[in-house]
Amino acid sequence: MSNKLKIILTFIGLSLISTGMPVFVMQAINYYHISQNSAGTLELFSDFPKLIASFIMFTVLIKVGFRRSLILTYIVFILVCLIVPFINTINSLRAYIIISGLVFVIIKIIAYSSVGLVTKNDREHASLINLMEALYTTGSIVGLWLYSGFIHVMPEEWNRVFWAFAGVSSLLLIMWFFTKFDESQIEKQEELPLIEQFKGIGFLLNRGFLIFALLLASYETLEMGIGSWLPYFNSGILELPEALSIQIASFLAIGIALGRFAGTFILRYVKWYKMFAVSLAIAIVLTALILSNIHHGVGKDVQSIFNAPLIAFGIPLLGFFIGPIYPTLASLLLTSTPKAQHALITSVIMVLCAIFDSGSAKIIGVLFADLGGVKAFAFATLVPLGILFFFLFPYKKSTEERTSKEG
Repeated sequence: MSNKLKIILTFIGLSLISTGMPVFVMQAINYYHISQNSAGTLELFSDFPKLIASFIMFTVLIKVGFRRSLILTYIVFILVCLIVPFINTINSLRAYIIISGLVFVIIKIIAYSSVGLVTKNDREHASLINLMEALYTTGSIVGLWLYSGFIHVMPEEWNRVFWAFAGVSSLLLIMWFFTKFDESQIEKQEELPLIEQFKGIGFLLNRGFLIFALLLASYETLEMGIGSWLPYFNSGILELPEALSIQIASFLAIGIALGRFAGTFILRYVKWYKMFAVSLAIAIVLTALILSNIHHGVGKDVQSIFNAPLIAFGIPLLGFFIGPIYPTLASLLLTSTPKAQHALITSVIMVLCAIFDSGSAKIIGVLFADLGGVKAFAFATLVPLGILFFFLFPYKKSTEERTSKEG
């Protein structure tokens, strides 16, 4: 089995086990009968471990080695998945959320860091990262349907879904246990003292990284910020039924997945900045036209997704044009730095994503209250799209300069 395929399968497995938070909040209230306020804190059991682990985990992974770290991680996670359904309390669910958050950090750092070990050039690197993220988004949708199936078939024993995750993880454990993985390119980094591992953090002061952080914040506002508020926008502004509002909002994730699949192939033949310049220009014009033609209550008489107004699918369509942006930007940052620092850089990216995700959702909430839904969405989409468009070429220049220095 090729190393590329192993990384891809590992990332798909990650998508299945890391998408349950909306389900956990619902089940915490309906199944475990805790208050809405308490259910609202479940996210913290995932976010805090992720933030803390992201700061320090890369050093452990480099010291232990990627393959051995994955094997140990799967062993612990499988045991947790097998035990939780037997305990079946809100605290066991919280324990699962904590462990799955740590598993997410470990696997994503290893997967992203390993891409540089199995690809030959920048285009191949960006293409593989886009494919991984496209499959991750697709796997996330499958994961939610898996939860839905268990809740429908066995509502009182729904958390046996964790046994399915244990089964998937067992297959991945067997795959990594019985196959080899060449990590020779980072062996020198493994031998460095702990303090030396952190010296690579100096790249944070690089102009290219600061531009990357700005672009990442803009992208996360579009995917996570808009994504978080889109169901409410559909319900509160378009006045679609709540269930239908969620269904139509899910097309944003589907669009992102399709955009990343497209980027996987297009980036092999077209320069990334040319592709983004075209897609962002289309996205800006499309979004401006959509938001200028949205009227309050346009969906109040709609009862089915099949007779929903086309305008309701406009914002979700944005996902197709922005989908490849995050994985490509991350790939460019990674390929412009030494492979030994990829674990550190991935850790920092994850920390920034967690901060930007939370911050963007809160900012859009303030805009909703102050400006109203349509104006809030106009500001939260057109401004980030404009930043992404105008900073493409400065980021291109900075990554090229850094690559030439490292080369």
